[in-house]
This record gives sequence, C-alpha cells and structure tokens, in this order.
Amino acid sequence: CRGKGFGRRLVAAALANLDPSRPVSVRTFAPSAVEGAAAIALYENFGFIETGAAGANPAGIETVTMTRPA
Repeated sequence: CRGKGFGRRLVAAALANLDPSRPVSVRTFAPSAVEGAAAIALYENFGFIETGAAGANPAGIETVTMTRPA
C-alpha cells in the first residue's frame, strides 16, 4: 500500500484531533535505517524534526524521536 497516501491521511487526521498548542512526538526509524526513509520524509513534511535517539525497536532497528513543535 505504499505510495497511496494512506500514511499522510492518517497523520493528518491524528494531528487534526490533537491540541495544536502542544508539541507532538513520534518514534520512527533512524535516518541510518534505509527502510524508514519514507516515514522520516512523511513526518518532516508535517513539520516534525528529529529531537533525539530512541534506541532500537523490537526488531533491532535504531529509532529516533521526532517532534512537531506547538
């Protein structure tokens, strides 16, 4: 289902239901994880910036925290 806009619509819907005066944080793949490039680009398009390392996920892939400022 990649490339069909489902992720974009889900993130947009979630953000529409959250308080815009508060920052929003997500945990996603680290830039070093090739399989996460699309996820990182998606969050960046919504104004998220990388704010720190978040360790490995259960599959052992490194992750980061990305935050969208208020």
